[in-house]
Amino acid sequence: DELDGYRRHVMGALGDALSSSRPKEALSVLEAHLDLNRRCWTHCPELIVRAQADYANGLMMFGRDDEALPLLRAVHEKRVALLGPRHRDSIGAANSLAITLSSPGHYAEARAIFRQILLYARELDRQDDTRLRVAGAFSRAVLNDDDCPTAELREMSKVMDDTSRAARLMLGATHPVARQLEIDLARVRARLS
Repeated sequence: DELDGYRRHVMGALGDALSSSRPKEALSVLEAHLDLNRRCWTHCPELIVRAQADYANGLMMFGRDDEALPLLRAVHEKRVALLGPRHRDSIGAANSLAITLSSPGHYAEARAIFRQILLYARELDRQDDTRLRVAGAFSRAVLNDDDCPTAELREMSKVMDDTSRAARLMLGATHPVARQLEIDLARVRARLS
């Protein structure tokens, strides 16, 4: 129905707008947006997946990772089913899932996901910043895990060296992302010494 289409667009835009200025109100709007998509747009799974991801991100803003985790798992599974594992959106969904797994301490599972999607992200266009984002999140997961094996720290050092070089070439040495990758690389190297 056309009216439901307008509602869906308005609720999505409202949820996005409220996310930065009034996050508590945004969460209830994002939840209603997800419900509307599930009810009225069953024929368009990508819209439902997008609304699930938005709601999960809203939950994460409030530290409700335990509630966001099942949604992020579902988003990742659906993105892979719809687009394949090497698609940029599937990689992004896996990245969000791995970041969330890193928060409550599921480091081994997060590292396994990061390792896989980093391979896929490297296959993307050289100008795509996805691999920079994945490598940065991967390094922070490794650095937050006090029990990370030395072999994985060595692997991370190589990945970060390669990624920070790519960031300098792609973005310039003074870009905040390039600088953060350099900081992460120095922290990984310090853990190894």
